[in-house]
Amino acid sequence: MNDSQKKYLKAGGILCAIGAVSALLITGTNVLTAPIIAANNKAKEAAAYQAIYTATASVSDAVTVSGKYVSSYVVASDTSGTVLGTIYTGTASYGQTVNMKIMVGISGAKAKPVLGKVSILNNGATGGFDTTVVSAYVNPYNNDPSDTTLAAVKCGATAAATSIKLIVDEAKDLYSSGGAVEDIGSELKTIFTSEASYDDPKDISGATYAKKYYSVYSDAEKTTYLGPAYRFEGTTSDGTSITMMTGVNGSVASPEYLPMVIVSNSGADITADVSAYNAAPSADKLTNWSVATTGTLVKAMVDEARSLYSTGTGNNSLEGYSLHVYSALKSIGPATTVEGGKLVDTRWAAYSDQAGSVSLGTIYHGSGTSEGFTPYDGAGTHYSHITLIVGISGTTDAPVLGKMYLISDDSFDGSGIEGNYVTNYNTNPSETTLGQTTSTGATYSANLIKSIVSEALADFKGGK
Repeated sequence: MNDSQKKYLKAGGILCAIGAVSALLITGTNVLTAPIIAANNKAKEAAAYQAIYTATASVSDAVTVSGKYVSSYVVASDTSGTVLGTIYTGTASYGQTVNMKIMVGISGAKAKPVLGKVSILNNGATGGFDTTVVSAYVNPYNNDPSDTTLAAVKCGATAAATSIKLIVDEAKDLYSSGGAVEDIGSELKTIFTSEASYDDPKDISGATYAKKYYSVYSDAEKTTYLGPAYRFEGTTSDGTSITMMTGVNGSVASPEYLPMVIVSNSGADITADVSAYNAAPSADKLTNWSVATTGTLVKAMVDEARSLYSTGTGNNSLEGYSLHVYSALKSIGPATTVEGGKLVDTRWAAYSDQAGSVSLGTIYHGSGTSEGFTPYDGAGTHYSHITLIVGISGTTDAPVLGKMYLISDDSFDGSGIEGNYVTNYNTNPSETTLGQTTSTGATYSANLIKSIVSEALADFKGGK
């Protein structure tokens, strides 16, 4: 062995020794800190229990669940052993909010759960949204826990609030089912037999029975849309509580009936009625059910699904999107390519009759990326990606701008454009309101929208 080889071996031995010592130090540090971290987590959990139910004196052992967001729950009791409610722990990410971890309490009857307070264990928002979501969403919710305050996610930290709402919604469903994780995928496959994937549910407001809908696809990449599946909750005239799901597809003028799933039923068995309906879904199969009051409620829910679909709520087909531009729409023509478009790619005709003889205007589809901007200190450069449709009617010499509808938008915290730019434009569609992009609270996104609509307007004026 020459001197050079001896030198390298000596250096290698020293490095190995250093590595071994470092490993021992790290292991020793972990041994020392692990109990401290565990104790801190326990203390944080205990504080959260108290924040949710102030009378909490003890909790049961944690029960693990395999929800999409909820991972476990405990039952909280006071000093006398009276149950206060069930406290669920869950984690969710949405937009630019990552790993928002919370606890939420739920009590009351399974059929009519009562929402309790929320306590944040790990705030997954950053850049000012972490404090905003607490002051503008969590605190108002905790002052009055309800479906209304839970739904108020447009708070200046929408993505963070939505991540919390996703957890609470799932916890509420788990509570109603007695702890069982509902197999949404299996239920959707009953409705759409070729279902391969679906989006997170979106809330429906203002309906009598419909609470939310799922957009369903036949492929994992979510490129082939099948239709919406609506979720309903209601009570019959004699007190039976029903939760059900059904889907709709087809044209907005003549929507098709699809199978249903009864998620929960507190009354008499209606399995035979549901099976008969699912064998050949139709209006006729919604009459003369074995339990008349239940049949009446189910029919009202199915009718509401068809009405929602025909007015664009939950309908993410081209016709469905187009209804947000022209509410009187009954049919559309085939989409054609916009040649040479940089932002606008396709257009199609909109009609107020199913035969396609009475024109409402032309609808343009476009998308683009905004200029880079920094939405808040430390956020880095952000680019908004927006896809929209807009209607244009009239003549090439005197075009009339119609409403716009944003199909997708990840502005700001990933939850969409803030401010009133789109609302103000849709109240009075014109080139004037289109140009009012400053002082909107979303100037870069508004400028992108203006560019897309302007390109569509130029194409229309060109008579193409």
